[in-house]
Amino acid sequence: MQDFAAFTIVRDEALFLPLWLRYYSGVFGEENCTVLDDRSSDGSVDVAKAMFPNANYERFDASTRHHDTLWLLHTVMAKQADLLTRYKVVVFAEADEYLIVKPGSRYKDLHDVCIQFAADEREFIRADGWLTVQQPDEPGIVPVVGESLLKDRKQCWKMLHYDKVLISKTPLEWTEGFHCRIAAGNRALGDTIDHDVVLFHAFTADIDETIKRHGPRFNIHDKDGAAAWLKTWERNETKPTPDEWRKALVW
Repeated sequence: MQDFAAFTIVRDEALFLPLWLRYYSGVFGEENCTVLDDRSSDGSVDVAKAMFPNANYERFDASTRHHDTLWLLHTVMAKQADLLTRYKVVVFAEADEYLIVKPGSRYKDLHDVCIQFAADEREFIRADGWLTVQQPDEPGIVPVVGESLLKDRKQCWKMLHYDKVLISKTPLEWTEGFHCRIAAGNRALGDTIDHDVVLFHAFTADIDETIKRHGPRFNIHDKDGAAAWLKTWERNETKPTPDEWRKALVW
């Protein structure tokens, strides 16, 4: 039985996939990271393979059932269960999700989270959801090797309903979107949040990327529409972006 692994599932994630692999391979090693490719056509997975050749890549071709949320859910649950036959702890995170630690917490980093978690009685960890929102005076994100995703992002906001269970020692069943664990057929809304483990969600870090990736789903067609929608996140608790998070999320 090996120690720890991470996996994701992607389609056309040119911006975030290299960052995901840089971060999680730095924690667990390339050979313990898996990318499930849901028919990407933008060349992003080929770029990732060149940058991270020792990671594991599995592609779903056109003969696979057409993508939908239930297919996505069942594919991820099956892969998590498979990896848990070989690893003590498995992390699942989408391409724009990064499990990092709260500054000054009882953990040094995500690897230390997994070490402590593997040795205790918990079966899973529910992380504390946060995000950043690109402001009008902030530039868009241009990925440059060695620079931080958060270089120009001054503030972070608490992200309600995104306190996900993504670190586990046991196969999980989730609701669609992986927002909540299911236990005994019901939403496990009472799972305790480990506030020292942060789920940093980058899907609003760049407005153009937000429109491209989520515009059809949320009926957002331009920057004005995106700005109005993003205001809903800014009603939540906010704090200056910690330098520790900047240093952790580097291309």
